[in-house]
Amino acid sequence: MRMPLTRAARASLTALACALTTAIFYRQFFLSRFQLVSGDLADARSFIVVLEHWRAVVFGLAPLTSPNFFAPFRGTLGYGEAMSLFAPPYLLFTALGADRYLAYQFSLILAKAAGFLALYTLCRRPLRLSYPASLTAAALFTLSNPAYLASREHCQLTAAAFLPVCAWLFYRFYDRRSLVSLAAACLLSGLLFTTCFYIAWLAGLALLLAAAWLYLLHLPASLAWPKKLPHLLTRPNLPALTVAAVSLALPFALCLAIYLPALARTGGRTFGEAFVYLRTFPELLDPGPNNLLWGALAAYLFDPVQPRTGEFGYGLTPLLALAFLYSAFTCRKNKPLAALSLAAASLSLLAVRYGLHAPWRFVFHFVPGAVALRVPGRAILVSLLPISILAAAALDSLAHRLPRRLALVLPALLAAALLAEQLNTIDQAGISRATEHSLIDAFAAQAPAACQVFFALDPTRADKPAQVDAALLARRVNVPTLNGYFSFLPPNWYLITTDPSYPNQAVNYAFQLGFHQNLCEASFPTHGFLPVPIVPGASYSGQTLRFGLEGDSQPYQSLGWSYAEHGATWTMGSDATLYLQLAPAFTATHLRLSFFAYTPAQHPSLPFSIELNGARLGAWTSTAAAPLSSFDVPVPAALLRPLTRIDFLTPNAVSPTSLGLSDDLRRLGLALRTLSLTP
Repeated sequence: MRMPLTRAARASLTALACALTTAIFYRQFFLSRFQLVSGDLADARSFIVVLEHWRAVVFGLAPLTSPNFFAPFRGTLGYGEAMSLFAPPYLLFTALGADRYLAYQFSLILAKAAGFLALYTLCRRPLRLSYPASLTAAALFTLSNPAYLASREHCQLTAAAFLPVCAWLFYRFYDRRSLVSLAAACLLSGLLFTTCFYIAWLAGLALLLAAAWLYLLHLPASLAWPKKLPHLLTRPNLPALTVAAVSLALPFALCLAIYLPALARTGGRTFGEAFVYLRTFPELLDPGPNNLLWGALAAYLFDPVQPRTGEFGYGLTPLLALAFLYSAFTCRKNKPLAALSLAAASLSLLAVRYGLHAPWRFVFHFVPGAVALRVPGRAILVSLLPISILAAAALDSLAHRLPRRLALVLPALLAAALLAEQLNTIDQAGISRATEHSLIDAFAAQAPAACQVFFALDPTRADKPAQVDAALLARRVNVPTLNGYFSFLPPNWYLITTDPSYPNQAVNYAFQLGFHQNLCEASFPTHGFLPVPIVPGASYSGQTLRFGLEGDSQPYQSLGWSYAEHGATWTMGSDATLYLQLAPAFTATHLRLSFFAYTPAQHPSLPFSIELNGARLGAWTSTAAAPLSSFDVPVPAALLRPLTRIDFLTPNAVSPTSLGLSDDLRRLGLALRTLSLTP
């Protein structure tokens, strides 16, 4: 595939291809005349909150690791991706006058364009692919069907576009011994961990796999490599080693500062959580039901009952997979390319489950950092880089093997087909700038002076988007909020469901978290802040409290309660609290409960205890074989107070996801049905 062009014409055509490819990927944004922004109303907008946090840090309005959502919890930036590499362009675009949504979208576009140009350059120079094949590789990587599906909800995964930029900078150092390029490469690689830990960690795993395969393919010569390692520390290499060490030190110090406290607090993920998101082998080739070319066939072949979007719709398209396999076979004698193809295949296959067995179990338990990953299937977004390169190399290989006339036409048709099958018809842009401005920017830029912390009430939004509304508003008025939404949640925190008793529950949260005055409600219908007295709990006179959707327990609930379900409400986490306001003359001698415990076969026992105003009433264990469902607990009269607090302690509560049973992340303990204090 040869294309005789002048240097200027080639540069112009490359820039045009980059612009066109990026515009096609973000076509809804451009077709809406910049009114619809990429992503959904929950996850994507939560990362706009993070970018606004970086802006506040730069202007001295916020500490580095503690955004002003999830108040008063500290170090919550590490509860999700920190988006650090997107912060500089975001700050630039906001300084130039773009609003937060345009600045966010332009930052994504810039990253995509940089990835296109870097991969094109890599294919042309060190890999020596033809000009058309290089453009095809860059376009495949930029347009890819899995990347498009991922960008609908998880814009942080766009950070995969930085991988070819890192590779290009390392190549410049190798080719020209440029210490500036080495410093930039190391700095960018390190900051990738605080931009999207998933992409950075999985890319590191891919490099380890590639090195292992290269070692095995060169096995006779590889045995001598350990003897050559001391030569790396000789005087000629010391400047490069010093530059690399210094350039990596800062981003990794930042990574540890952001993520280590959060990891210590949350404990990371469990293997059961990761197992739920492992794919089956056929799902590696499921492009989703909305793929332009293959959607109808995929809908016929794959189980329509299983989730086909979100984390499960990231499969390779068929022609791309075939081109990759063809290239891997024809390039098998080129050991670096063979190692690259084997690393891409290995990384993808590690994230596959085979019945109840999964090689990811080994990775999870023995590779540092794997406990931070809940969705191993995102490995395909890293594998796409070598897969795109090898698919383009297949076009060059095919062109060399075909007669002259066919060599001019057939590879071009295949390239067009490879690009066409990346297109997906599903809506990618779900954020309306007009709606956002009418919700967030309709508030005054400053909250009342008496408002030191607030919770938000937004009846027009679903639960998770309403939490993000509050976080965006908190950053706008520079006042912390009890609300928030991120990958992890604070311990025992679940102030998400906005039912009629939500304000009472928010007051209970505020009181338990140490706020005793200056609480406000941010009302989105009126775009104003209303002062709220902090009076926890509700009046209780001995009636039976009923839990669940049909019940009346919500005003009494504070930290540690999940949303109400039919007939019961689950405790969530290690401690669930109730506040009861008792009349001075109220007396009781027993606490009566009806409940059931979360004791599936994979977790057959649940120890728990109950405390009344800090004094333990007793400890029990409910098992699958001998389940507890109701009992009376004696209550010493001296323990009762005008504001009585009841705590249900379940330190061993687990989530269904951690057991591999479902994607429910709640750590379930006891499902309470009724409760009463009786004489």
